[in-house]
Amino acid sequence: MQATSGRAKSAKRRCQTSKKKAWTRGRPVTRSAGKNAEREADGSAQQEDPKNYREGMRSRLKKRWLESMAKELRSLEANCVREFVRMPRGVNVLHTKGVYKTKDAEGHIEHLKARLAACGNEQEFGVDYGIKFAAVTEMVSVKLILVLTWKWRVPVKLGDVPNAYVKADKEAEFAIFVRVS
Repeated sequence: MQATSGRAKSAKRRCQTSKKKAWTRGRPVTRSAGKNAEREADGSAQQEDPKNYREGMRSRLKKRWLESMAKELRSLEANCVREFVRMPRGVNVLHTKGVYKTKDAEGHIEHLKARLAACGNEQEFGVDYGIKFAAVTEMVSVKLILVLTWKWRVPVKLGDVPNAYVKADKEAEFAIFVRVS
């Protein structure tokens, strides 16, 4: 039988009795992760998102994926994102990829989202792009704002900017060339 010190016993007791709050976990826990875990436990997991165009066309939701892709292309045209030009010599031409996501609420399909993305991993720093910056809100900031709204009794309103990445400012001197087949 091993003898354990009082300090080790108290540390063990603290670990066993302390319950972590949801907001202090080491990793963020999203709503979708919890829902998927519940669905997988009862064996009724939803179909995964397609990884490419071919999988989307083989999916039982083929018609809805086609509608979503058409909506994305209309959005790109409406925001004047693309322009057809003759390819200059010596430029790095990027491949494109379709990114497909199922947006769901409470386990039911709310809508399907298809995006056309240029493969940025083929770009060269200083040649194809300069300094990168993405304005992303830290969770600490969100929590602070929510606490202040609660303290000041101000109503909280949430919103979404559709196609925000398309409407963002672009660097004037840099252009992305993609091959259209």
